[in-house]
Amino acid sequence: NLSFLEFLGLLSKLDSGREARLMETLNVGQEDMDRWKGIFEQYDEQRRGMLTSRQIRALMNSYGLKPSLKQFVFQFAKHDSDGSGSLDFVEFVSLMMSIDGAGEQATIEALDLSPTQVIDYRNFFEEASEGSGYIDHKGLVKVFKMMGKGMPSRKQMTATFNQSDEDSSGQLDFVEYLKVMQRLDPEHV
Repeated sequence: NLSFLEFLGLLSKLDSGREARLMETLNVGQEDMDRWKGIFEQYDEQRRGMLTSRQIRALMNSYGLKPSLKQFVFQFAKHDSDGSGSLDFVEFVSLMMSIDGAGEQATIEALDLSPTQVIDYRNFFEEASEGSGYIDHKGLVKVFKMMGKGMPSRKQMTATFNQSDEDSSGQLDFVEYLKVMQRLDPEHV
């Protein structure tokens, strides 16, 4: 039989093991983990080791991350691996890394985009999204017009847009947009 203190010690070791696996999986350094830990603890006012969707939404808004409600609900549910309705630290880091660029870098590498292509695509995306961080069908059309390239057919553009819109929000974040551009930009190699 374990005493309560022994149990807490065991839990701590398990959590640090989860954190180590997360660091390895997401290629996150200790400095980033410490940064996320500080942010997590700042919003975990009751020190429960969990953040509710309301707390995470407030946190995201304070850092300028403003996904639509539909996008937020989708991402939150995707990262709430135990279905508790709250995110522990590991689930929180996984969520934030998917939003904060880890997913972006992995996508850039997977699509084999050159730094020049990424810069060009980002500039067009930022212009079309007007700083919101998302583009819709009209924004995608605007990107192709700004690029001065031939426009894919409406059918092809709609099918590719919908296929890449992972959360079915009707909007593309930058990672989803890169996937669309990889499929539709004739100059992408």
